[in-house]
This record gives sequence, C-alpha cells and structure tokens, in this order.
Amino acid sequence: MRKILSVSCITVSVIICTFLDYIAYRVSQYSTDSKLAMLIFIPSFIVILWLGTFYDQLSVKDGRAIFRKRARITLRTVYTVSLLMVCVIWLWVIYEYTYFFGNIIGSIKELFGN
Repeated sequence: MRKILSVSCITVSVIICTFLDYIAYRVSQYSTDSKLAMLIFIPSFIVILWLGTFYDQLSVKDGRAIFRKRARITLRTVYTVSLLMVCVIWLWVIYEYTYFFGNIIGSIKELFGN
C-alpha cells in the first residue's frame, strides 16, 4: 500500500506541474489573466511540495526503504525535474508577462537616482 501511495504522490505532482505549465502557456498567449494564474499557482505549488514530503515519508518504513535504490532515484529525479521546470517557467512568465520585476527594478533605479 505504501508503494502505491508513494508512486501516486509523484504521479499527482507531475500532473499538477503539467497543469501549471499549461496555465503559464495561457498567460504567455494572453488568454488568462496573470493575477488569476498566480492565484492558481501559489496553492498548487504548495500542494506539490507537500506531495514531495509525503513521498519521502511513505518511501521509508521503519528506517528501511520500500523501493530499490534505482526506483527511488528515478522517482525523486522525475519529481525534482518537474518541480524545477515549473519554477523556471513561472519565473520567466512573471518576468515577461507581469510588471512585478519591472516595478522592483524601477523602484531600485529611483532609489539610487538613475
């Protein structure tokens, strides 16, 4: 049962990451408002992090791993790569399609008088 639940945690997190990448694509095509997309992104990202923690807790029982080393490394790599891709894509979307970083850079320039 622990194996099924731990694999389910990774699978659901990859599905949520794919959904968040789709939302980022819609923001880049101007078909979704960036504020709404951020309201979707923040709780979804928290759920992804929780699922990673659940996977870590479920994959060990009584101090012993329930998967072989190769399977653990593969599952953790899939989770980490999907999480990093979401972070990179969303940082790019925030930088390109919202004025958040522009406002920060503009206020820093005003602060130093340039």
